[in-house]
Formats: sequence, C-alpha cells, structure tokens
Amino acid sequence: MLIKAIAFAAAAVQFARGENPTCAHSATKIKIQSTTGEPLSMREVRVFSGEVNVAIGKTATQSSDVNDASGASKAVDGKWRTMAGTGDSCSTWWEVDLEESLPINKVLIVNPKCSGDDESSCSCKLSFATISLLNAQDETVSAKVVGNTCNKGWVVRKFEIECPPTASPTTTSAPTVTSSPTYSPIPDQVDVVIIGAGSAGLSAAARLEEFAENVTYVVLEAQGRVGGRAQSRVLDFGNFQGGYTIEEGANWITNFTDNPILELAQKYDIKMTLQNWWDIAAFQGGVPIANETMNATYNEFYDAWDCLQNYTWAPYEDESGGEDIDIGAIDVLSLCGWNVSSDPQDNIKHFMQWYYSDNVTTMPSQYFVQDQDGGLQRLFEGFMNDQVNTANVFLNTEVVLVDYSESVSTENPGYNAQVHLAGRVGPILCKRVISTLSVGILEEKKDTLFSPAIETDLLSLKMMQYIKVFYQFQNKFWGDEEFVLALKNDPSKRGHCDLFQNMATPGYTTEDSNILFCTLITESYLDLIEDDGTLSESTLDSFLQPLALIFTNYEEPIDRHYFAWNNNEYSGHGSYSNWEVQPNKTWTENVESYFNFFGGWGSYYHNVPDGWYNATNGYQGDEWVLHLSGTASCFEHWELLEGAYYSGLRSANYILHDFDLIDLNSTESPCEDF
Repeated sequence: MLIKAIAFAAAAVQFARGENPTCAHSATKIKIQSTTGEPLSMREVRVFSGEVNVAIGKTATQSSDVNDASGASKAVDGKWRTMAGTGDSCSTWWEVDLEESLPINKVLIVNPKCSGDDESSCSCKLSFATISLLNAQDETVSAKVVGNTCNKGWVVRKFEIECPPTASPTTTSAPTVTSSPTYSPIPDQVDVVIIGAGSAGLSAAARLEEFAENVTYVVLEAQGRVGGRAQSRVLDFGNFQGGYTIEEGANWITNFTDNPILELAQKYDIKMTLQNWWDIAAFQGGVPIANETMNATYNEFYDAWDCLQNYTWAPYEDESGGEDIDIGAIDVLSLCGWNVSSDPQDNIKHFMQWYYSDNVTTMPSQYFVQDQDGGLQRLFEGFMNDQVNTANVFLNTEVVLVDYSESVSTENPGYNAQVHLAGRVGPILCKRVISTLSVGILEEKKDTLFSPAIETDLLSLKMMQYIKVFYQFQNKFWGDEEFVLALKNDPSKRGHCDLFQNMATPGYTTEDSNILFCTLITESYLDLIEDDGTLSESTLDSFLQPLALIFTNYEEPIDRHYFAWNNNEYSGHGSYSNWEVQPNKTWTENVESYFNFFGGWGSYYHNVPDGWYNATNGYQGDEWVLHLSGTASCFEHWELLEGAYYSGLRSANYILHDFDLIDLNSTESPCEDF
C-alpha cells in the first residue's frame, strides 16, 4: 500500500547553503544575449554556485526596458510572477553582476508563458540566445547556446568542467559531493561491483569495508551524488535569500530501537521532529469537518483494515495456505464493509483510505526531517565518508550492461561477470554484482541491462508516484496545525493535493518559511500531468483553490516547486514501488513470486531456488553472481529507508559467506523477520 512507502519514497531535495563546486568555471557576471533580434523576456534567472542561487537580489541591467514593470531586476527578485523584458533594438541583452568571482556550475532560466491567441510567442523569444560567463574584465570565460525554447517552461545550461584530483574527504560533517570523491581511476578487476550509492549500496559497501584486507569492491553511481531517493535541495525561491532545505524524496525516518538510519541521523545531528499525524485542521468545500466525524470515519476504516489484515495473514497463521485469489486491498476492504461511493460526502472516506492505509500502527512513530545543514542527504554523505573508502565510490558513472554469461568465466578464470560502463572502453571484471537499482529500472531495461535477462515476469511490484508540491507565501495565513486537509466537494478531484503539510509549524527548523506542501499520488498525478510529464501552471494554481475558500486572508504564493519523479530515469521513473494485483493469482503465488525474484523465502540459504542469478538464471551451489538488492527486496521493511539499509547488509553478508569470511548461521536478516 501507499503509506508504508512514504517514509522512503518521498525523496528529499536539498537546497544546500554554501558548498561551492570546485569543478566549474568562475565568473563575475552572467550575460544573456539574443541572436535572433527578438526582445528577451524571462520570469527568473537563477545562477547556481553549487546548489545556491547567487544571483538573487544582485544588480541586473538590460539593453532597454519594454515597460516600467519589466526592468532587469525582476528576473532576480525571487518572485516567479514578475518578469524582466527588453524592448526592441538591434542588439538585446540582459546581464547580472554577481559582485565577486564565483564558480558557476549551471544557469536556469524560467521562461514566461503569455496569454492570448499565440501563447507560444513569449516562450519562443529566448530561442537560440547565448548565456555567457564573464570575468571581471568582461571577457567571456564560457558560453552556451540556449536552443529552441518554444513552449518550454525553463531552460538549464551547465558549465561544469573536469575536476582536478583532490584528496579524499576526511571530515564527518559530510560536505556535499558533486563528483567522484577522489577521482581515482576505476580498477579493471575487483571482487564485487555495487550498482547504486543509495542506502542499500552504501550499506553493502560499509559491510565489505570491514573486510577490506580480503575483499575489493567499487560502488558505481550514475548520478552526481549519493543518497538515491533521499534527495535534498535548497529552495531559494521567494523573498528568502539563502533558502530552506527541503526533501523532494525520502522525508521520514521510522522510530524504533536499533533502526540504523535513526542512529545515523542522531550521529550526524540531522534535525527532525516526531510527526504528529493526528494534528489536522480538516475542511471540505471550505467548511470545517467536525472532530467527531473525523474520529468516526477513522474508527470505521481501522476496523475494516484490521479485517483486511486478518484476511491476508490467516492462511499462514493456521497453515491452511493462501489459496484465495488476490483481488487487491480495495476489494478486500469492501468485503470487510468499507465502501467509498462517488457521493461527495464520501470524499473524507477516500482520504482516510489513502492517508492511513498500511500505517495504522507505524505513522505515529516517524520522524519528519527538516534539516537546514544539508538535509537528509547529508546523512548518507556522512555515512560514506565515515564507513566506506571513498576512493572506491565513483559518481557520474552509469552501468550499461552486466554480462554474467558462462562465457565470461570461461574467458576470464576466477571472474564471473563483466560490468560495462557508459563512456569507458573495456569492462570491469568481478566475481559478484550487487544491483540496488529500482524495480522501475529492472523492468524498463530487463532486456538490455543484464545478460542473461532476469526474470521480471516474477516481479509483482511497479513504480508509483508520490509527488510533493511546495508553495511559499509572503505571509502565513493558516494555523499552527501540522496538516491542513482541504477536501473538495467534487469527487472527480479526489487526491488532487487534498492534504497540505505545514512547514511553518512551531518547533520546525523551517517555522519562519511560510511554506506549505501538498502531495499527489500515482492515480491523480498521472491524470493531471502534461504530455512532457510535468504539471501545468493552471493545475498547480488549482490545488490552492480550496485554501482560498477556507482562509479569508488567503494570498497567492510567491513561488512553488516540485520534482517530477516520473521524469527521472535513475529512480526508474517513479518515487517508490507498490504491489500490483496479478489477475488469477492467489495471494500466496504473488508473494512467492516476489520472494523468488528477490532471493527466496526466509533467511539466507534456506529454500533459495530463484532470485540469485547466474549464467543459467538459477542457484547452483555457491556460484551465484548477481544479487538484486534495494528497499523493494526487503519484505519486512519494504520501501522504508532502513529496508534499503538492511537489504544492502544482507547482500554483503551473502558475499562474505561465499568468500568464507563469515558464517551466515550467526547472522540474521531483518528483511524476512516475520
């Protein structure tokens, strides 16, 4: 179900506060020049040094002003509703003075969309302009062409350059990593290749590092950072210079004894607050929902959910076998007396079904992360720096093929796989491969990434969406509750950002931010996105309409932000995985196929016929080659941050056992402890 995945899937976006990249051109000014003779018009120009927009509030000039309201400074005032525009002239340009020489790694331009018969006309004006980095002598350091901007909401051009060698990070404060930590060459031969530097990949690497004298390994990460779907970002929008760190992805940490992620968060002093899921100001159609109604609806759902749990697990508890056809959780809830009609009065039941599913017991025990010193991503950077040899971690390194066919070991005695990388001549030879790739990537690249192909027909999980839309306001017009429930009267708009979380809650590190964020899940998100996989401005505006009915002092936001996980290839085009009903299969068959895909029932070598992949896609003695790891493979802690950690630890323990370095009988796997 959805909610159990929230803690991991709601990945984090970090808007870092001061880490400047060393691998970038330095510039004092940024100049945008039209090459078509068209005037320029831009909502915003954001100039990034690391993750910080260094242009906001700086002095900007342009060739001429189209009118008094569109001066050059409007592009760097932090307000997305204002716009800079030049007048007609033979040479139109816009420029911002950064006041000092700074390393610049990218420039983002927010393109306007005008009203009228031809809305594309405004967005096209920027087409084929040049973005130039200038030094203090106004000499061009680097320049990029924008390209065709018609109907594009924004344009990004990167100015990164190859980094020189540098020493390995040694501090525990975990500075932001923007490229491979030590820039050492990737070895041609290792014992173990780990694909992915998220929670699972780093956990596996840390465990292997304990046996560094006997095991060699590398961690290969396609993105330029560690942390996987823990993605933190500094929001520098609005009038708040310096910004606030928010989490675009993983945002919650489960509160239980010996949770390794919680222990890491405490070690690195990650700022977080125990979430009060019941602190909700609830409304429908602008009218308050009585507490009695909320409580009665919740109790009704709780009873139905308890019935569902009994229905699901009873066959295993009495060993009668789960031979009932798996009809899915919604239909089982219906059998248990919980039904949601299309009547507007049932909108609250639809919300309860989404909000509390699979979290009846765990939701009160989760920490909400609002760390302003690097975010949740800082946890994984610290973990890597402290417990992994950073010389073995290679960022911006994409795996394009894992060949573990029989011919590899025949041609290369002692090695069982070849791992091929984008842009590298010659593969890495290794004995074992741990893949922490998401199920979305496994499904999408099943025929090209692995040879032989893995058995994805056994996989009953699919990638889903959990999208957070952040809005920042000039003033706080809502109360101090942690959540605002703003249901519509229209049943067709259920799930369209019904619930807003209050990041200005007293006690939060962001309590002065005036930020609300709402959430979209798979069904509503896929119904609303445009052909390019993004949300239109009118759709983003529509989410706020219920707030205008609730609060008489409502005001329009000064900015907004969301991260489209469906457009992110490295996450598998989704933010978490969820079970999909398999027609005509029993619940037992669904679960058994899941375990066979990921490595079998129970702990370690007990009944493991499938899921461990070698040249014949079967388990033959101790010569397995490829192990599929990651949070989706950890049944007991599925799609939680600690589930990813445990799965990586489990994979590493299998390898250490095969290398005769540990005895698996003395270890346990929390992933199948039920």
